[in-house]
Amino acid sequence: MSDAAAHRPVKGTAHSAAAIALVPRNLHSQSFVSRIIEAFDRASLAPGSIEVEITETAIIQDSRAMHRRLSQLKEAGATIALDDFGDGYTSVRHLTSLPIDRLKVDRSLVSRVGADRAKARIVSAIILMAKDLGLVTVAEGVEDKGTEAFLRQHDCDLVQGFLYSRPVESERVRQTPLAPRNTERSG
Repeated sequence: MSDAAAHRPVKGTAHSAAAIALVPRNLHSQSFVSRIIEAFDRASLAPGSIEVEITETAIIQDSRAMHRRLSQLKEAGATIALDDFGDGYTSVRHLTSLPIDRLKVDRSLVSRVGADRAKARIVSAIILMAKDLGLVTVAEGVEDKGTEAFLRQHDCDLVQGFLYSRPVESERVRQTPLAPRNTERSG
């Protein structure tokens, strides 16, 4: 697990308080899901306030075990995001076969998208495809107002990048209050 990432809504979309980037070895560990859920409990965090990010590289390794662990995290309330989409190896098939909630468009496509017609067409198509699949779209690498305006115009749900914040070290995140766990029960 690494730095946390904050998301800024482009429209009124709800977003997670923190994102945890997973590496493939996390998903191979039998005890990984239980350790994450225990960490939620110890920190009194609502699992819905946490986004678990997987990369395209993680998808191509042992997809059955990964699918099972991601499903367990989603059942516990975590949001699952496919990170760096458009940067590598993801088959579009994974968008419907994995239990993901968010599609994070890689910064290599987003950066200066307003000035590059080919990038603009690709990013626009990715956003439209994600919406049609019921996924929340997140654009990574937003560094200027022109890019933000393009993404707003094309109905991207969330953006992140240096325009808003640099990555935050995990120790600093621990010092920042997140959404508390809802302890009330409806009855």
